Amino acid sequence: MRIEAHDRFGNPINTEVTRVVVYDDHNNPISVAVKQMENWIYVGHCRDPEFRDFLEGMGISATYVLDIIDPKTLKPFKKP
Repeated sequence: MRIEAHDRFGNPINTEVTRVVVYDDHNNPISVAVKQMENWIYVGHCRDPEFRDFLEGMGISATYVLDIIDPKTLKPFKKP
């Protein structure tokens, strides 16, 4: 499988891979794509019920936190 990622300037980076793990800004794994065999790729994300088991099967023991927040309920941030 091939991925295309973009650096902070929008320049594409292309590379052949067999496993991709996407992390959020807090180092929580939130999505994976794993090439299991020819023409078969598992794609999962943190809302999948089996996501944690799949991560552990890949040797990733990171804990992830999933919390859905309605931004309208947040108070404006004030600097101390």
